[in-house]
Amino acid sequence: MQEKLIIKMNANDMTHPDWVVVNADDKMMEVMIGGDTQALESIAKERDVVVIIPSEQVMLAKATLPKMNRAKLLKAVPFALEEQLVDDVKQLHFAMTPQNENGVIDVAIVSHHNMQQWMDLLKEWHILPDAMIPEIFALPCHQGWTAAVANTVTTRTGNESGFTCDAANFAEFLNLAITEKGEVPQFIHLYNTTKQAIAGNLRVTAKVEEEFISDEDLLKLMAQSLENLPPINLLQGPYVVRKRKFPKRDKLWKISAYLGGTLLALFIFNPLVSYFILSHRLNQINDQMMETYQHIFPKATSMVAPKMRVSDKLQTLEAQAGENRLLILLGKVSKSFSSSTNIKIKRADFQNNLLTLDVSAASSDDFSKFTDLLAQQGLNAKQENANFSGTRINAILQIE
Repeated sequence: MQEKLIIKMNANDMTHPDWVVVNADDKMMEVMIGGDTQALESIAKERDVVVIIPSEQVMLAKATLPKMNRAKLLKAVPFALEEQLVDDVKQLHFAMTPQNENGVIDVAIVSHHNMQQWMDLLKEWHILPDAMIPEIFALPCHQGWTAAVANTVTTRTGNESGFTCDAANFAEFLNLAITEKGEVPQFIHLYNTTKQAIAGNLRVTAKVEEEFISDEDLLKLMAQSLENLPPINLLQGPYVVRKRKFPKRDKLWKISAYLGGTLLALFIFNPLVSYFILSHRLNQINDQMMETYQHIFPKATSMVAPKMRVSDKLQTLEAQAGENRLLILLGKVSKSFSSSTNIKIKRADFQNNLLTLDVSAASSDDFSKFTDLLAQQGLNAKQENANFSGTRINAILQIE
């Protein structure tokens, strides 16, 4: 959970607010009553800021409207509540919850004058708030009702409902609230910061518990109940605050340390890992080379000058292949020659697996018959330099 700074504005002395700092484990780190605001700027850094404002300056209401989008609701709600208001709707700020499935919207209404006054004070203190709520919503919301008793009595009667009045009229307002709700709460818990008890003045059937606490303990109680923010935040519309969120310094240090450690590990271990991978691959290649070498030289027990020995072996094989090729070509040519009585071979030459014959034929038909016989043997014969010598035809044949 993000650390929070909770600032409570005092109606009688706005320039000396109360505040409490709540850490990420929901524990109170610092509590101040009527403190010096010069310290707030440094305290607020890297924390969510929740501002509690006096409930007597906020009116809570409900509006029921047909289903519509929020932009239309913002325009419709003020006029739907206009008959309940004393001031002109243009002078009032309306903050609301989302519309529920029955079309009901809970609304908090406060004058623009008061909103601007609070925002100006926060600006003077160099504070950017994340939420601004009436004091009613800072009280616990259990099965019963809770009230904070000071110069005024602030009472929370539900998740989005409550009232504020002076202590002298509390009993009357309490009975009106019970009548409006249509049911008696299971109990009413009074947190009294004065020395004067008021529980005995109440005429209700509900169980009333009165607890005398200090201003400091009341502020702690409010901080505990604000673990989850209430449904209505006054910072809506023209009062929305755009606040940049930065990671905490200790988190930045941790992230930097992790990144630095990772980079250092890469610098150290990457060459080692690469060495072991390449070494393993080199051993595999050497094993494959040895296997191939022994296949070529079965009697070899070690690999000595493999490039030179394999090259010599290839040259030997090529020479043997050339000799075998000559014998094959001569065998096939002799078969064709024996079937051609009018063909004479004057000269034969064999180079680069190519057999060259200097041939003399009695006629062109005899020459064609001879080349056809060579083709039947699967030989490819190319004719070059054909000429006549008397009645005979001389030509060079290249056979492969």
